[in-house]
Amino acid sequence: SCYNAAANVIVKTGAKNAGDKVIELMERMKNVDAAPDERMYVSCIEAYAREGEETSFKRAKALITEMVEDPQLKTDSVVFNVLLDALTKDNSEKSLMKAQDIMTMMEHIGGDSRPDLTSYSIMISALNRSSSKDGERKAVDYLRSMLRSYTTDRYDKAMPNSFVFNCT
Repeated sequence: SCYNAAANVIVKTGAKNAGDKVIELMERMKNVDAAPDERMYVSCIEAYAREGEETSFKRAKALITEMVEDPQLKTDSVVFNVLLDALTKDNSEKSLMKAQDIMTMMEHIGGDSRPDLTSYSIMISALNRSSSKDGERKAVDYLRSMLRSYTTDRYDKAMPNSFVFNCT
């Protein structure tokens, strides 16, 4: 839709307060009886995630929760991966902890929201780049979790690749 295109431009150009601007677009949609779809939510989550502020992270997480609770919206790992990717860019201990919380949330929700290859790759790579005392152990734990998800749970989207093995 035109709204999705506008949201995408706002996010990709790095407009100031992009998350709030996408929220405004979503409100306009609702005012004309057009329900925001998954792509609008993902654009908004990405905008907030790119801002890197604590309040922006909370807004992004609240939008994910809103999506999960709305039966009209399909939530999958892509939604979460946008936030994971943004969180792990700065390699701070605090951001890594938030990313780990997102991974736990994904596992709890289950279904297509479970961590996939991209989720695990983001986390394993971030933990290996970090200066965390137990980063290496956590990276190996995520690899084990990934293998379990793929082999035991038969979740094909968690199939490891050479990148993941080379990171650990």
